[in-house]
Amino acid sequence: MSFFRSLLCALVVISVAAFAPSLPSQHRIQSRLCSDKQGGGTAFATGTKIDQKVTSKSQQKSKSKDKIKKDTGGPSYKSPEEHEDPPMYQLVLIGDAEYQKDHVVSRLQEIVKDMSEEEAEKLYKRAQKKDEAVLGKFPKETAEFHAEQLTRSEPIIYANIRLDE
Repeated sequence: MSFFRSLLCALVVISVAAFAPSLPSQHRIQSRLCSDKQGGGTAFATGTKIDQKVTSKSQQKSKSKDKIKKDTGGPSYKSPEEHEDPPMYQLVLIGDAEYQKDHVVSRLQEIVKDMSEEEAEKLYKRAQKKDEAVLGKFPKETAEFHAEQLTRSEPIIYANIRLDE
């Protein structure tokens, strides 16, 4: 029985020491389980002192700011040799005899930025003659977005993307 009492006393002391909130320094933990009066717990002293540092929130913040200031040596930029441009993709307008010229030209101007009306008409005519016309070169996500917006048009405008060589 005294073994279990000693074990229980040890667990109480350890848990209080481990999970105690910020306590003033030299806080004394006293437990009836660890007292010598009832014949158990002689392995642990009754007046165990636990030293803990008490720091305020502002002190902790200032310490963390100091660490940040010390750690940063300025921004680290990659040198031009290490930087790679993302692969570019061609946005291709696929020609179709059922297209309405005004609809295709207006949608191209709405979807593809900085495209003039004359340029949109020229690309429309090229797509009708050669079955396709390259609308521009974009990063993959942008090219996919433009192609999706064109195919969602009503009536549909067929567009595709392909890797720029």
